[in-house]
Amino acid sequence: MEKENTDLSWFKKLQKNSWNPEVIISGLTLAFILAFPKDLYEFSAKIIQDWGVNYIGGLLTLVYSSFLLNVFMIFLITHLALRFIWTGLLGVSYAFPKGVIDENLPKTLKGITFGDLNEWTMKLERICSLFFGIPVYLAFIFLPITLFLLLLLAIYKIFNISFFLVYIIFMLSMFGMALLQFFFKKFYKETPKAQNLFSTMGATYVSNIGKWKFQLYQALIILIAIPLVINDIKNFTLFFQEVSLNENQLEWPQKNWYYEDQRDPTQRFGRVTIPSDKISGEFLQLRIAYYGEDDKYLDLLNGPFSTTFDTLSWQKLSKAPDLYRISIDDSVYQISKWNKVILDKSNQRIYETQIPIAELSTGFHEINVEKLVMRMEFFSDSEPKLRKKWANVVFFKE
Repeated sequence: MEKENTDLSWFKKLQKNSWNPEVIISGLTLAFILAFPKDLYEFSAKIIQDWGVNYIGGLLTLVYSSFLLNVFMIFLITHLALRFIWTGLLGVSYAFPKGVIDENLPKTLKGITFGDLNEWTMKLERICSLFFGIPVYLAFIFLPITLFLLLLLAIYKIFNISFFLVYIIFMLSMFGMALLQFFFKKFYKETPKAQNLFSTMGATYVSNIGKWKFQLYQALIILIAIPLVINDIKNFTLFFQEVSLNENQLEWPQKNWYYEDQRDPTQRFGRVTIPSDKISGEFLQLRIAYYGEDDKYLDLLNGPFSTTFDTLSWQKLSKAPDLYRISIDDSVYQISKWNKVILDKSNQRIYETQIPIAELSTGFHEINVEKLVMRMEFFSDSEPKLRKKWANVVFFKE
């Protein structure tokens, strides 16, 4: 027995000093997470534009990754905050080892039974370790799901299959995982051994905290994460290129959506941009975001729907920019030359052209961009759709 205690002494010492690596790991991980949301937003936009992934696929990627990071961020911030309080309690306990000295208290406080500061410190120590361990437990849940979603994205990109098929694969996989979990539970009942790390950690938390308390903690973190996720996906609908701008986006546009001199050049844009809200000279530079799905639209629209162009008085479709119709103050501009460009800082692919504006009078003018799209079969039928307010920009001609 004495030998066993000696063998475990290093482990007990490690447990007592675990707060050192906890704080370091939490701090470094939190710094990484706080810098990551912007990259996730850009990656989700990239797979929609450059890879031709459907908007729903990009949105799900952003929502899932944002939710994952925010859940971990909440746990890590809580852990560091608790460690901060714990450090303060530890310092007070060290400075005043006797705790509350009753005879030295004012008359109004004498006779009152106060708690033991050391006990509070120990309780907080256990809570800190609990909050640090839960992200590790959650990692076992989310890691296989993350790898599976990355695999689906790779299949979509490599084999160029429809998003509807990817969605079916995902739903069938989720159904299969639910069945697998059901059979595993039945197996565990018949074979009372579950010695893997994930099951052991889950059972440890449930047995020490209580099943409902543990689930309540997790549900509370999820509820706190929801508004953070909503903030992370703000304005991502601009990359939903199958729909027109909504009324709020048309009535209250943000200048960094459209004007190059007022947007971050390292970030992608979803629709169109012009150099500034004030334009001088004879030409206006217009940039349109490239979308990989446009190539699919060309193939479909040049099939059985070619008669639709006559109805819409649309130009012949030979290249992706032909899907767009540009007008300024209701005057349609026929643009024959589009340049393919990759922007330096954002690495975004765009179409660029110069629109002659010498004849425009001084004052405000409105650019409107219409677009022909094919809504995917997952959403509706396969008929061509005209988006009359795909993009709308106001500028002042000097």
